Amino acid sequence: MSNETRLADRDQRLMAAITDGLLLIVSVAAGLAIASQFMELDLADPDAGVRLQIAALVSSVPMNVIQWYLVAKSGQTIGKKMQRIRIVRMDGQPVGFVHGVALRSWVLGAVRFIVTCMPILDCLYIFREDRRCIHDLIADTQVIALPPLEPRADEARPS
Repeated sequence: MSNETRLADRDQRLMAAITDGLLLIVSVAAGLAIASQFMELDLADPDAGVRLQIAALVSSVPMNVIQWYLVAKSGQTIGKKMQRIRIVRMDGQPVGFVHGVALRSWVLGAVRFIVTCMPILDCLYIFREDRRCIHDLIADTQVIALPPLEPRADEARPS
């Protein structure tokens, strides 16, 4: 870091993140409002929640693409532009797409997804032929059934 470079203040970074988060919420809310005009939503229908989640995901795409484009081109999201801060490489060079978007956003997003889904995935592995969950595969273990207990001689009851 050169003598002229000053790190962004924490409150600037927080305000930029809040701004970007609010923009994403507005984008998703608008998308859901539009989608709800075209979808018949019966909340008793078990698929309604899935359709809403898909609509929310699709609605988030335009804002995310805009933000990713801005980061790749300028190192700034809309929130960062408003706070007058920028993402740069450790040597001061522009971040570009790989460092600004793929590594900063997508890798962490994938990790969050995996961590969130891991308990469910772990449980679903029990339906494999070998009935081993992910934790069994990692630990090289299996769960076996024990034979029924034989009654002890002193507990035997006369018939």
